[in-house]
Amino acid sequence: VPCKWRGISCIDGRVVSLDLAQMNITGYLSGALGMLSELRYINLSDNKLYGAVPQELSHCAALEVLDIGSNDLSGSLPSSIGNLSYLEVLDLTGNRLTGCIPRDVSSLIRLRELLLSENMLGCDIPTGLGSLHSLEQLLSLAIESSARFPRRSGISRGSWCFVWVATCCVAWFLLS
Repeated sequence: VPCKWRGISCIDGRVVSLDLAQMNITGYLSGALGMLSELRYINLSDNKLYGAVPQELSHCAALEVLDIGSNDLSGSLPSSIGNLSYLEVLDLTGNRLTGCIPRDVSSLIRLRELLLSENMLGCDIPTGLGSLHSLEQLLSLAIESSARFPRRSGISRGSWCFVWVATCCVAWFLLS
């Protein structure tokens, strides 16, 4: 019975939390996680997971925290991540993710923490990120030096945003 396993929490027999950080788990991050419709919290950080971030995670409609940082995940971040309307924390730090940050991330209006450092993300920062007024934690990005904030990013004055460009440059921006 999974509800009695260490690191797994359930309500009314349905899995709502996977807290399996630093468990030395090795393997692909399975799309089968998307079948856990009541899942609110995933922490699989500091393991040995590899492969792509599965699009099926977008089926976890109640998900509030997705922490799969410090693994060996690769490929691009699926645009379907923008379907997680309750997501408050997205931590993908310390993987090998490539490509662009999907524009759909800008639709995550409850997002408080967006942590993407130590990846190989490029392209322009999505213009809609400036409209995420709930961001209260550092927005940390490690992006290729070719990436830049577009002029019409919606980013204005208010709260501080830390951006780490590649491994050499550190900049602070003032956000709305």
